[in-house]
Amino acid sequence: MRFLTIFILLISLLDAKDRDFYYSFIDSNGKQIPTKTKETIINTLNELDYIKSIAQDGKLHEAFKKLKPIKDNNKVSLLNSDILILYSELVLKTNSKQHINDSAKELENAINTSLIDQEDLLKAYLILIDLKININKVEDARYYAQTVIDIFDDKEANAKGKISLAKIFKYQKDYKRASKMLFEALSLTIDKTIASMVANELFDIYLLEGKKEEADELMKQLLFANPSFYSNDYILANQRVDTLLKLDMTPHAINILKNLIISSKKDDVLEQTKYRLANLYMKLYDKTDNYLNLAKFLYKDIKDNYPKSENYDNASMFYDEIKMRQKAILPSDVADKYQNSEDMQNKALLQELINNNFNKKYEDAIKMQKIYKDIPKDILKRFGFGNIDELLDKTYLGVIKEYIEEQECVKLSHVLKDLKTDIFKDILHDDSLKNEFIRCIREVPSIENYKQFKEIFKDTEDLDIYLVLEAMALDLEEIDDALYYSSKIEKSKDNDILQEEFLYKYQVLKINNNSVKLDRFFRNSLEDSKLIDKNRSNPIIIDFYYDFYLYLIKENKIKEARDILRALYNKQNEFKAYVYSPFVESEEARFAKEQNNLQEAVNYLVQAIQNSKNIKPSEEIKLYYDILTLYDSLEQKDKKEIYLEKCRNVKIEDNFYKNMCNGIDP
Repeated sequence: MRFLTIFILLISLLDAKDRDFYYSFIDSNGKQIPTKTKETIINTLNELDYIKSIAQDGKLHEAFKKLKPIKDNNKVSLLNSDILILYSELVLKTNSKQHINDSAKELENAINTSLIDQEDLLKAYLILIDLKININKVEDARYYAQTVIDIFDDKEANAKGKISLAKIFKYQKDYKRASKMLFEALSLTIDKTIASMVANELFDIYLLEGKKEEADELMKQLLFANPSFYSNDYILANQRVDTLLKLDMTPHAINILKNLIISSKKDDVLEQTKYRLANLYMKLYDKTDNYLNLAKFLYKDIKDNYPKSENYDNASMFYDEIKMRQKAILPSDVADKYQNSEDMQNKALLQELINNNFNKKYEDAIKMQKIYKDIPKDILKRFGFGNIDELLDKTYLGVIKEYIEEQECVKLSHVLKDLKTDIFKDILHDDSLKNEFIRCIREVPSIENYKQFKEIFKDTEDLDIYLVLEAMALDLEEIDDALYYSSKIEKSKDNDILQEEFLYKYQVLKINNNSVKLDRFFRNSLEDSKLIDKNRSNPIIIDFYYDFYLYLIKENKIKEARDILRALYNKQNEFKAYVYSPFVESEEARFAKEQNNLQEAVNYLVQAIQNSKNIKPSEEIKLYYDILTLYDSLEQKDKKEIYLEKCRNVKIEDNFYKNMCNGIDP
C-alpha cells in the first residue's frame, strides 16, 4: 500500500501541470464551469479567506464553527483540497480530541487518493504528520515524514520533512536525534523562515534537555534575526509568550508582543496585543515609573482608539490606577470612581498608605493599619511588595525617627508596644539612631516596654540588643538583669560594643554596690584607656571620674589620680555641671599647695566657692579659713581680711574653723 502511495506520488510529481482552475474556471476535462458554480467557488473562497483571517487573529473556535458547515455541504470538488487542509489545520490548532482522529483519517485518504491539489500536497503532508503525532500514531507520522524527504526534490521541502522528523523524535523523547535532524534541516536551507522554524523547534528541545541558558540564547538570536517570525500566527505567538513567561524569559515575550503590534494590521489583534503587553508591563513593576509609563501609553491608546473593545473598561481603569500611583490623582478620587470594584478599593487603600509614608503622615497610617492589613497579597504584589509589613515597617521606622528628632519620648514609648523585632534591629544597627533611641527610652522608663523587649529578644545573641536591654534594666533598677546582659557583652570581647557599654556597666556596678566587682572594673579601665577616651563626651563620665579618682587614691596611684582629677575638673567646667564641687577644686588646691603653688591653690578654692551650689556651712567655713590662711602666706592682707570677715559671718555653732577665725587678729 505504501509502495503504491509513493508510486502515485511520483507520477503526480512527474506529470503534474499547473491547474489554476479557480481563475480560468475550466474544469479538469477542459470544459467551461457553469456560472452558478463559478459564483459558488468565488463565494466559498472568500469565506475561506475570512475564516483563515479570523483564525490567524486567534478566534479558532469561531473559525471552526464557520468552516464545519462549509465542509459538510460542499458539492464542488475543486474546493475539496482547500477546505480539507484548512479544516485539518483548525482541528490541529484547536487540539480538538473530538475531531482529530477523524481528520487524520480523512486527510490521509485524500492524499492517498490524489484528492489534494499538487500545490497543497507538501502542506497536507506536514499537517498529517502533526495530526498523527497528536493521536500517538508515531510510526505513521515517521513514514510520512520520510516520504516528504524522499519524494520532494527541492531542499526546502526536504528541510521541512526533517523538521517533522525532529518533532517525532522529540515526541519520543529522543532529543539527541531530534537535535541532529534539526541541524540537518538547517544545512539544507538559506530561507529565513525555515531557519526560524528550526530554531523554534530546537528551543523546545533545549528546554526538554534542561538547557535553559542555551534555549534563552537561541530565542534571543531567533528574534534578532527574524523579529516577525511569530507575528504571522497570533495563536503561536501567544503560546510562545506563555511559555517564555513561565520560564522567566520576559524580555523575549515582550519582543514577540511588540513585533506582533508592529506587523499586525487588524484592530482586534492590535488591541488585544496592546492590552496583553500593558498587563505584562504592570507585572514587571520595579518601583520606578519605567514600566508604569510603558503600560500607561498602551492603556491610553486603547482608551482613546478602541472604545468598543471588550478591554476598554479595564484599560480605562488601569490607566487611572497608574495615574494614582504616579500621584496625579488622589486615592480617594479613585475609590469614589470605582465603588463597585473591590480591587480598585484595595489599590486606593494601598496607595493611601504609600502616600502617607511619602508625606510623613505616619500617625495617620498607624491609625489605619488594621484596615491596611486586609489588603490582598495579589494587590501588594502588583505594587511591588511581598507583604503589607514592608510598608508598615517603614511607617513605624518613620514615626520613631520623627519622635526621636522631636524628643517625643512619651509617644515613642507608646508606639514601641506594637513594634516588630526586625524594626528594633534596624534601629539598633543604625548608628545615627541607636544612641538617641536609647536616650529616649531611658527618659521614659517603662516596665512594659522592658518586658516586651526582654521577651522578644530572649534568644538573641545580638550585642546591640544586649546593650539596650542593659540600659533599660539599669533605668528600672532590674540590676540582676543588667548584670546578666553586661556579662554577655563582656564575654564577646568586642571592643566597639565594650566601649559603648562602658558607662552603663559603671552605673550598674555602682548601684549593685559590690566593691570587688567595681574595683575590678576600675582596674580594667586603668589598663585600657580607650574605654575612657571613647566616652569623654558623655556627661556620665563626670560621675565615673569622681569614683575612679577615689579608687586611684585608695590604691595609692597618685600620678594616675592627679590625671583623672584634672580630667574631672575640666569636664565639670566644660559641661558647667559642678556636681562634685567643692571637692574637686579642694583636691586641686591640695596638690597645688604640695607643689608650693599657693596662688594656684587659692584660685582653686575661690572657684570652689563660686561653683558650689547649696554648699553646707561646715564646708563653706572651711573654704574661707583655707583661703585666708593662703592669702596670709602670700602676704595679701586685704584679701585675707575679706575672707576672715566671711568666715566670721557664717552662721554655724560649735565649729572648729569658726573658732579659729574668731581667734585670729585682723
